[in-house]
Amino acid sequence: MGYFLYTVEVGDRDPLQVRDELLMSLEKGAIFDLDRIICEDQIRMAVIRADRAEEHGKMIAKVWGIEVSLHLAATHQISEALDLVGISRSTSRIGMIRTVSGDYTEGIDITPPSSNTLKLYNFVTEDPCAEIVTRGVQVVINHQ
Repeated sequence: MGYFLYTVEVGDRDPLQVRDELLMSLEKGAIFDLDRIICEDQIRMAVIRADRAEEHGKMIAKVWGIEVSLHLAATHQISEALDLVGISRSTSRIGMIRTVSGDYTEGIDITPPSSNTLKLYNFVTEDPCAEIVTRGVQVVINHQ
């Protein structure tokens, strides 16, 4: 099984309504605020870690998509993860991961993070991508 990654533009629609519609269409997948993602590696590693947790029966969340959010935000706290990467009224672009048969992946449009996004994560580094991936490793180690 592979994953297809893509961007959903919210436009003039209510982001929470778009979120609900997307969630209804997902058998297995995840959605997140794309403008709060630091880099593509953050997404790749979150999916790998969520798959591994599911495979080994070590998921923190009951649902794979929420487990992905935990790994995207590099935290054990679901509420913290949803605050960091979840869909809110201010969301303008939604990142969506869907399962597909075969091994398909497609890059999504990740813009450089704003200073406000970096503040949300409390980064103290000049390489935010490496920082979020490293934090994710620490979350996995602490959970095992």
